[in-house]
Amino acid sequence: MVFLACTASPGASFAFTCDSGDLNGTCVISSTQLMTNGEVISGTGGLIIADGGSLRTNAGESFYIHMDGDVTIESGGSIEGNLSSLTAANLTIESGGSISANGKGFASGQGEGAGSMTDGWRSGGGGAGHGGNGGQGPSAAGGSVYGSLKTPETPGSGGGFHTASASEGGPGGGVIKLAVGGILTVDGVITCNGGNGLSMSSGSGGGGSGGSIWIDANTLEGAGSITANGGAGSDVYYGAGGGAGGRIAVYYNTDNSTTVMQAFGGWSEVQYGGAGTVFTKAASALYGDLIIDNNGVSGADTSQVLTTTVTLDSMVLSNNGYYIVPAGCELNILSGFVNSTTNASITNHGTLSLPGTSTFTNITLYNNGSINDLANLTLSSSNIYQNGAMGDLTDLIIGADSTFEFQNLTPGKSITMTNVTILDAGVLTHEANSGALDNSLNLHVTGNLDLQSGGAISADAKGLASAQGDGAGSMTADFRAGGGGAGHGGTGGKGSSNAAGGCEYGSLMAPETPGSGGGYNTSYASAGGTGGGVIKLVVDGIFILDGAITCNGTVGLSMGSGAGGGGSGGSIWIDANTLDGEGSISANGGPGSDAYYGGGGGSGGRIAVYYTHDTSSVSMQAYGGWSEVQYGGAGTVFTKAASALYGDLTIDNNGVSGADTNQVLTSTLTLDNFTLRNNGYYVAPESTALCIEGVFINCNSSGVLTNNGAVTLTTSTVLTNVTFINNGTIANLASLELASSSFYSNGTFEDLTDLTIGANSTFEFQNLTPDTPITMTNLTILDTGLLTHNANTNTLDHSLNLHLTGNLDIRSGGGISADAKGLESGQGGGTGNTTDGFRVGGGGAGHGGTGGDGSGTAGGSIYGSLTTPETPGSGGGYNTFYASAGGVGGGVIKLTVEGILTLDGAITCNGTVGLSMGSGDGGGGSGGSIWIDANTLEGAGSITANGGPGSTAYNGGGGGAGGRIAIEAVIDTSDLTKLAIGGAGYQNGEIGTIYPIPPKSITSFIIESLSAIGEIDEDAKSVTLTAPYGTSLIGLTPTIAVTGVSVSPASGAAQDFTDGVPITYTVTAYDTSTQDYGVTINLDPPSSNNTITSAVYTVSTGGTAIETIVNVPFGISLADFLAALTAGDEYQSWNSSDLTDPVVSRQELIVTAQDGTSVTYVVYINLTPGDVNHDGLVAMEDLILAIQATAGLETAAPVYGNADVNGDGVLGLTDSLYIMREVLQ
Repeated sequence: MVFLACTASPGASFAFTCDSGDLNGTCVISSTQLMTNGEVISGTGGLIIADGGSLRTNAGESFYIHMDGDVTIESGGSIEGNLSSLTAANLTIESGGSISANGKGFASGQGEGAGSMTDGWRSGGGGAGHGGNGGQGPSAAGGSVYGSLKTPETPGSGGGFHTASASEGGPGGGVIKLAVGGILTVDGVITCNGGNGLSMSSGSGGGGSGGSIWIDANTLEGAGSITANGGAGSDVYYGAGGGAGGRIAVYYNTDNSTTVMQAFGGWSEVQYGGAGTVFTKAASALYGDLIIDNNGVSGADTSQVLTTTVTLDSMVLSNNGYYIVPAGCELNILSGFVNSTTNASITNHGTLSLPGTSTFTNITLYNNGSINDLANLTLSSSNIYQNGAMGDLTDLIIGADSTFEFQNLTPGKSITMTNVTILDAGVLTHEANSGALDNSLNLHVTGNLDLQSGGAISADAKGLASAQGDGAGSMTADFRAGGGGAGHGGTGGKGSSNAAGGCEYGSLMAPETPGSGGGYNTSYASAGGTGGGVIKLVVDGIFILDGAITCNGTVGLSMGSGAGGGGSGGSIWIDANTLDGEGSISANGGPGSDAYYGGGGGSGGRIAVYYTHDTSSVSMQAYGGWSEVQYGGAGTVFTKAASALYGDLTIDNNGVSGADTNQVLTSTLTLDNFTLRNNGYYVAPESTALCIEGVFINCNSSGVLTNNGAVTLTTSTVLTNVTFINNGTIANLASLELASSSFYSNGTFEDLTDLTIGANSTFEFQNLTPDTPITMTNLTILDTGLLTHNANTNTLDHSLNLHLTGNLDIRSGGGISADAKGLESGQGGGTGNTTDGFRVGGGGAGHGGTGGDGSGTAGGSIYGSLTTPETPGSGGGYNTFYASAGGVGGGVIKLTVEGILTLDGAITCNGTVGLSMGSGDGGGGSGGSIWIDANTLEGAGSITANGGPGSTAYNGGGGGAGGRIAIEAVIDTSDLTKLAIGGAGYQNGEIGTIYPIPPKSITSFIIESLSAIGEIDEDAKSVTLTAPYGTSLIGLTPTIAVTGVSVSPASGAAQDFTDGVPITYTVTAYDTSTQDYGVTINLDPPSSNNTITSAVYTVSTGGTAIETIVNVPFGISLADFLAALTAGDEYQSWNSSDLTDPVVSRQELIVTAQDGTSVTYVVYINLTPGDVNHDGLVAMEDLILAIQATAGLETAAPVYGNADVNGDGVLGLTDSLYIMREVLQ
């Protein structure tokens, strides 16, 4: 159809009539009148369309109103049709009144912006375009833009229809043009909306686009609305596109209104229509303002009409309005974008001119063309995607919730600005890459770069896509399996199906390569994570970094029964004059997918930071990504001050063990300092060289360095919390100290002379045999330090053969150990025999002695040298049916020390316990060999080569035999414990050998209570003591001194002896060997001496018969006599039962010697002649008593034996006469 309203001219005569009044006075319309196409209403008076009155046209037709007076549309009154022109002195549209051309434009499928048609089943047509583009249907494009922004006179187009079902699209909105010389009061509505699409059978019609409204008024008043909205697409089945908004242009001198203007795109289940244009211009303005507002919904765009140039005072983009400046078009905005409270977008493919200083608020700008004049830009809740030119931009502020993305910068193409500030929640980034490096962030700031806390420069996930790039993770097709993590600065972690991680690549010092994509599962399309991008920043002034710079890889995805590997971290290269702040820099790898058995973690990327001054405390990370299978390897962090020669390298993997970080092949890397920490694992491959001029920085947790090439270290190096695996050459290093570190030496040291193995440290030689010693000057092993050699399997390939031209100092708690470093289960010349019985065990291994029998078989045999031991311990026998492995034998240690060997720690070569499996037991491994040749040996430590126990889970394996120890020292002041004992088991293993043979003898045996000292006969291994005859031998306590470790019974333990019967005392040496001694106590023979002598009496022969006389002087009582009685030096007893204070002086005493011989003595007690009453005097009383006694009379007092003066045993006259004579004298 032809839209005649576009071409009709005013006519001279039509059928319009006033319901009251006339056109030259006041014409009132109170009825509905259908206007003919092109009809003109004109007059010198006014026009009132009253309640119920309406002027209408058919769709596609229009009419004119030209009144010199006022036009009023009262509440309930309306104009419903296209108004090609309305002129009036004043125009009032009361609330409830309206001018409407809704659906009066082009019909379905008609018009310059008609939506595309479709015939697909259950499909819908495209929405019509006009001020914006129509929304697309499920399979049909929306219509395009057309018409004039500033002089809109084109009707809306019809929506696309469904041809198969005749589901019509909605009609477009019509055209309304108003020219008011005075006041335009809009409290009602002016509307040109498109119609909704219809649905029929299995199809849907698209929405019609809004029409055109052109208003020119002196003054705007009112609170109504002006709309040119697009119609909705049909919502049946899969829907149809929404119609675009139309065009509104409003010119005025004064605006006192709060009128709402809308040109919204129509609703759609598929795509809303694009916003139309709302142009307003005050008479005082130069160019006017443009509003693009789509009511808060995302729809099609609003394109500037091709080849046009639009110049505006300002532009309002809001509520998801989306404006496009096509190629070949220009948009000039003198005052910039007006702040918006909601998001909107603009894409520039042509030329966009903005004020020199501009602020974007809630605006997203896609610049693919050229932006002119803009020098200072501030973003507030806004985004810019920069793929064109901004040649005048010098200062950029990226505010909160804002992003600035460069889309056309590569490492070889940079952009220069003066100052850049990134506020909290602001982001500077670059566009994502896919299969190759097309985009990066390469920024040169000639002034200052201020990255504030919460702000970010980020290229996370901006590297290469899944399985893309030099370090892409390997793919897998296995069920429930994951791809490998991507590599970059390190190696990617392997996936669950052993899909290999990607390799390392890129530059350590000038990183410009993106992270690679993780491997994926090809059977289930489980994509790997994307790598991090590339950031290069050159700052001539101060770089304040309180925010974050990130180039992290992303997580692998899972789909079906597969998992993707993580993407690797990207590259960050910073060159700043001054670096300040407390922020962070990270190029971490992405996690592998955790679905099923997981993908590998992506490796860390590469960071390089150059500076002249550094006052920052910025943290830098290039961690490998998480994985259930294997974390990615750490990336590289390189820093260099301008004053430094080479710079420093840090390898840090955040405390988790992951893949390694390989130095790029064939490269030579020279560093000032090298930091390995938190499980970072660095590898110098073959044909590479790593030179560290400074030190390994002290680390707070372990890192690992493997050298397969050539490493040069400083002359004196301390390794702290580092594990160093050397398979290549180490040059220049003379003095090495380990602190909480481990060193595995399988290569060569060109210059090493002094080694200190500190606390919690291990040094393991992996390429030494008895025929290939290593020579050093001094070796010190501190508390919890350990020196060892690599384990053997079935032959002697490894030992510890060390020649020291200086001293060896093993401190208390330190050690040299080859425990379990000998031959494995069932291996070696002394291996225990095997068995296959139920609940029985293999034999213990032999070496220095025979291995103990197991419950099911014999132990192993003896082998090796007593004086020059160099053979490893053998493995225990095992149960072949139940795979119960025998214990491992001890290794081999040979030490030659030209100076002093101070041993306060331990040297060990012990075998290990047999194992139990099923219903079988393994025998113990035998002890190994220790051979020491030292000039001077001192200390109080220990040397052991013990056999391992047999398993005892069932009936038991045999114990392993002790090994062999040989010690030669020119000067030996040591007090060492030396053991080569057999292990416990079903039968204990025999002790091994210690050369020279350890002493085990009794050197002193004393019983102090007897004052007896033992006489030791070493040939007879006996001790003899003598005690006096008659001594009790019960509960005697000897004091014993020995040369061995102990004696049993112990010194000081009470023991019962029997005369002449030996007691066995066992001395144990420090090697547990023993020596028995027989200890005998003999009593002296009995004495035959029965002679009594004393100073208090006299002994003589005489009397009436041949007898021995004992004369006891006066004053000595019988008790005194007996107390003084002595029978020589030795006697048994005397019979004194008859001795009393006698009445008769003569008494007998029988004295018996120890041999039983006796002598009878006649004892005369108190023989003072005549002192009958024993008062010490011979007086008259004595005479009277003597006479009375002689006569047989009763005496007045006792009469004692000394009354018998002549000693004849009878009191007689002679005795009395003697007493009388004494009295008279």
